[in-house]
Amino acid sequence: MTLSDWYQDTVTRVKQDGFVGIRESAYQLYLGALRQMDGMCEYGTPIFDREWDVLVILDACRADMMRDVAVEYGLDGEAIYSNASYSKSWMDRNFAPQYDDQKRRTAYVTGNPFSSETVQDDEFAALREAWRYSWDAEIGTIHPRPITDHAVEVWRTVAPDRMIVHYMQPHGPFVSKPDLAAGFDDADTFANREERGIWERIRHGDVDKATAQTAYLDNLRYVLDEVTETLLRSIDADHVVLTADHANALGEWGIWGHPPNIPIPAIRRVPWYVTSAADAGDYDPDPQMGEVETNDEAVIERLRNLGYV
Repeated sequence: MTLSDWYQDTVTRVKQDGFVGIRESAYQLYLGALRQMDGMCEYGTPIFDREWDVLVILDACRADMMRDVAVEYGLDGEAIYSNASYSKSWMDRNFAPQYDDQKRRTAYVTGNPFSSETVQDDEFAALREAWRYSWDAEIGTIHPRPITDHAVEVWRTVAPDRMIVHYMQPHGPFVSKPDLAAGFDDADTFANREERGIWERIRHGDVDKATAQTAYLDNLRYVLDEVTETLLRSIDADHVVLTADHANALGEWGIWGHPPNIPIPAIRRVPWYVTSAADAGDYDPDPQMGEVETNDEAVIERLRNLGYV
């Protein structure tokens, strides 16, 4: 966004929302200044420069929240820094052309709709975009099980050298409290604005931080249940790593959520937990591969459900 664009948006906001519009424009200007730092703050190791056989991505997972629940699952690890603060940037940077050889030996199973903008079928040993087939329109996300089913089927039949399994949780919407991320009208403060995501609602004082953190941890446990009880018992792999594409700010530097290209540590510090997997042979995956509508409007709607649009 240019300064001219920002000025025009500010005028519109002030006309609609008065002082609240000024505050929002100031916040957007602040984000713009932080984004200018992104290219100057290159840190975080690309995923293909690390060791793993299966890389499990827990979208938007904070390292400290993983630490808080990991003991419940017998997991242990450390915190590292991602090289991106946003899923699309993470894909762009980690799937860059210099990693083409590694990608051709790697399967990618993903529930994140940004794959439609960043990857191609022929880049990977196998590409399964589970979000195209198993999206839950009622809650506005994809549950872990369809992703697991695709991952198990690919690992057993394609037998790639490596595999990335990209789950959407703990990223909102929150399965235990889907209403937290629902849009709403607030005539006193936001005039005709119809929708706010969960992090905007917290930033504006409409939802308390503790409520969101509890729902976030519920989402994390929801996906860890799936990973530990099903995925890790349905594939054979010596070196499985649980990590995240990025984390999620909870007020650090005045930021909530994970705006694009913001290089602050709170959004880049992610877990790196090493474990293993052994196929018990008692799980029969059912990957859905039916015909679905995946035009641009459908993709945008899925991204909007996740708060990206």
